[in-house]
Amino acid sequence: NLGIIEPFLKEYGYTFPVLPAKPYVEQTADMVAIPQNWVVDRQGVWRWQQFGFDERQAGWIAAALEKIKSVQ
Repeated sequence: NLGIIEPFLKEYGYTFPVLPAKPYVEQTADMVAIPQNWVVDRQGVWRWQQFGFDERQAGWIAAALEKIKSVQ
């Protein structure tokens, strides 16, 4: 609901792009989980996805950052 998302982003000063695409995700992804992390390259090609998050998993953050850097 853009009526909720847009005021929230403005209130907290977030400037990153947001894609409200729940129906698209449900049709495209094999499973729906929260959170979902997607890496999309500059050409719009979906390069990587991660379902869920476990900060206790050794190296998770470093591995995710490497995947992001690999498509810049």
